[in-house]
Formats: sequence, C-alpha cells, structure tokens
Amino acid sequence: MTSPFRALIRLSEKASDLSELGNAAWIPLAGSISDATCQPIYGYLAKLKGTLRPMVLASALLSLGLLTCFASQSLWQLALGRVLFGMGSSGVLLLAIVMLTDLVPLANLPLWRSVVVVVQSLGFMSGGPLGSLLASETSWHIPFLVESLLASLATLILLLAMRSPVALDQVESQTSEPPTTPVTLVHNFDILGGILLLLTVLVPLVGLNLWGNVLPGTHPAEITFLCLTPMLLGLFTYHELYNNKSTLLPLHLFKNLQSVAILACTGLTIFARNQLDIHITFYAEVRSQPDNIFTNWILTCQFLGVSLGSVFSGWLIAKFRHFTWLLFASIISAFVLYLLMATGIIHPENARFAPALISNGVALGAIQNCLIVGLFVSTAMEDRSMSYAFFELTVSVFADIGIAVSSALQRQWFIGGMQETFGHSPETAELISKSLQSLDAVRKLPEEIRSRVLERFIIALRKVFGVSCGLLALATLVAVLLPNAPFGTWLPHPSHLRESEDED
Repeated sequence: MTSPFRALIRLSEKASDLSELGNAAWIPLAGSISDATCQPIYGYLAKLKGTLRPMVLASALLSLGLLTCFASQSLWQLALGRVLFGMGSSGVLLLAIVMLTDLVPLANLPLWRSVVVVVQSLGFMSGGPLGSLLASETSWHIPFLVESLLASLATLILLLAMRSPVALDQVESQTSEPPTTPVTLVHNFDILGGILLLLTVLVPLVGLNLWGNVLPGTHPAEITFLCLTPMLLGLFTYHELYNNKSTLLPLHLFKNLQSVAILACTGLTIFARNQLDIHITFYAEVRSQPDNIFTNWILTCQFLGVSLGSVFSGWLIAKFRHFTWLLFASIISAFVLYLLMATGIIHPENARFAPALISNGVALGAIQNCLIVGLFVSTAMEDRSMSYAFFELTVSVFADIGIAVSSALQRQWFIGGMQETFGHSPETAELISKSLQSLDAVRKLPEEIRSRVLERFIIALRKVFGVSCGLLALATLVAVLLPNAPFGTWLPHPSHLRESEDED
C-alpha cells in the first residue's frame, strides 16, 4: 500500500523548471527534516491511540503534500509540498511496521516486513521511469496529481478499515483505558520537547547540506551550526529526562547495552548504504562511455538485492529464530563488497558485475531486518511503537548525514586532487567549476585533460567508498560484541502467545 505514492519523479530536478536550480537543495532537505521530526510524534500517537488513526492522518498528509506539489508554481511552494509529503510518508511506512508487530509473532516479523520492502522496491524501480514518461508526455505537475489520487484512495480504504468489525472490537476491548480526547492529547503533548527535537534535527542537517556545497566549512554560519548542535542535543536530552509529560523518544533505550549497540550498527550501516546509493551511478558514469545504458540499471540491481535480502533473511530468522550470526555475516559481506568497490576491483558500469551489486543489496536488506529484530528483542511490547520510531529517526538522520558528508568529502577531495594535478591558478579554478557543474562539460575537454579530470573524480569517489569500508568494519566489531544477544539467542516460537514475548 505504501509504495505507489513514493515519489514518481525526483523533486529536486523540478527546480530547474522553476528557474531556481541554485536553491534545489532545499527541496529534499525540507522533506528530510519533516520526515525525521515527525516519526517520534507518530510513535507517540500510536502508543496512545493505536495505529489506524495515526495512519489515516499520515495518509491524508501524504495526499495533501502531493496535491501541493501538483499546484506548485514556485520552488518554495514545492518545498512546502515536500514538507507535507515527508510528514505523511514517514508515518505511513513506520505505522505499517508497527501494525505488523501487533499482528504477527516477533520471529515472523522480518518475513512479513519483507513484503512491505518488496512492494516499496517495486515502487522505487517503476516509479522513476513511469513518472518521467508521464511528465515528458504531459507536464511535471501531472505525476504528483496521480500520486495524490492514489494516496487519497489509500486514505479512503483506511477510513473504511476503521469501521470494520475487527477495528471496532479493538476499540471496545480498550474501554478500560481512560478516553483520550484531542484536547487531552494536546495537553499531554510535550510541545517544548517537540520544538527542541525539531531544532536538534534541523540545525545539523542544514549545516551539513550547506557545508562544501553552498558555504565553506570555515564560514561563520557553519561554525555556528556546529556549535549549536551539541548544545541542542544536550538540552533536548535533559528536557526529555526530566519533563513531567509523555516523552517523544524512549531514552531508556540507552540504559540497555543491546539497544545502544543496535542503534550504533544502524547509524553506521545506513551511512554506508546511502553514501553508495547517492554516488554509485555517478561513479559508473565517470568510468564508462555516455552511451552505456547499464548505468541506468545500477540502482535497480541494488533495490532488487535489498528485496531479496529482506525476504531471505526474514525466512532464515523465522526458521532458526536467532539473528546475531546473520547480522554479523551480512555486515561482513557488505564490507567485502564495499572494499572491492573502493579498490576498483568491482566495475559497476559493467553488466558482468551486476551479481555483485545485487549481492550488496542482499546484504544491506538482511542487515536492516536483523537490526529491527534486535531492537524489538530488547523492547517491551508497549514501547515498541516509540522504539521503532526512534529506530527510524536514527535511519533518517544518518541517511542525511551520509549523503551530506560523503558529498562534501567527494567534492573537497576532487578539488584537492585537481589542484595537485593542474596547480593553483585561475584556469584550474575555472576547470574545477565547470567539471563540478556537468559531466558533459568534462567529456568535451581535450582527451589528455579529460582523462586526468575523470581520474580525479574516480580517486575521490574511491576514497569516499573507503570511508564507508571503515564504518562497516566498526559495525562488524559492534555486531560481534552485541551484549545480551550472543550467537544462538533464540526468539519466541511462533506458536507462543504474544504475552510470552514480554516475559522473555
């Protein structure tokens, strides 16, 4: 249900049609911030009101965001639509998994989650071509209208599901709980905590996205962002620990070493995954000729592998009911494949290496399944919605950090390499500027200069892949040392009642 209204077209590409290409970075950034900050709120609502009502809210916001994108006539209107889209899409995906935790035993959760991942991957793989085709035949606005209609249909289905006998029985079974009215929700909601959370996410993400792309690292604004980040994080943590209202994040997770290790592995592996997703196609284009069509299929191989990895790991966990050995093996596999990429042994532009790209996706898909199970093993049943929201917040933040940091590093290493090759001169600065603007401009250069510029791109990108290798090596050590979850830790048998999960 979730993937048909994933983005059919890339929002940032539309900035050029609005004559504001220089501000294009604000479109994905706006969505990233709203996506990250809304996840704890959905976890909070799911804990108090169940999953159906927050799901309706998320689906409605998703539809409204896409409708706003359809009606946009300026970049800032498009950014507003992206904010609403992020507010909705984060809740839909999060609550879909939380719903599964209410319906299936923990040992079977990864297998059922793989169904969501497969549908989502199909949306990613088909959405881009379909959206581009529709946009080229009509207007870039039309795909957003189609998506909005699909999201509205999903909202209608959810509203009907709320009136189903099963949903009504669940409401009747909760009559012992005191009724939670909208006024009560607002009164109990930690407004100051929400503002602090927004600022804690907003400040570092803005700083990281501007660093090296818009502003140099030594700019006063960048230094201010850097100094404010730990201060805001400390204020938010202090407030969440000592406020009298319901907390937005389950900070008690940090008292459990297994939860800390799981979240650490999550951040490290998500950084590596998103760094690869954002750079691998460009890396292949730099290494190949312009007419190489396989570069258009690289991410498709990655998405296919993630789906296969989710299904296979879900089956293994359901069958053997332990996850630590699978997590360790998957991280090791990803590390080896990244190392082969960083050393230039894997050539992603060559179709013969498609199995390696798929294998990398398999490893990454299995890693996320294992991490989710590891988190739920150490979480009480009543806290799972908020704990999973915390997990997804970690995913969102480290995904953005991975993209921003790796892009800035790649840019700086490329500039340094160009200055080392061609010297420090106005002509070199102009060549660097043109090379960073367009790969087509590089291909029009004389053969000798072109080959040296492309080589500098390749070296810079391999260094970025090397950073991810180091992070995956660290994640491997964390996985080996997972406390309270040694190799052979068993999950509850599927035939056990849900109460047995809490007792374990």
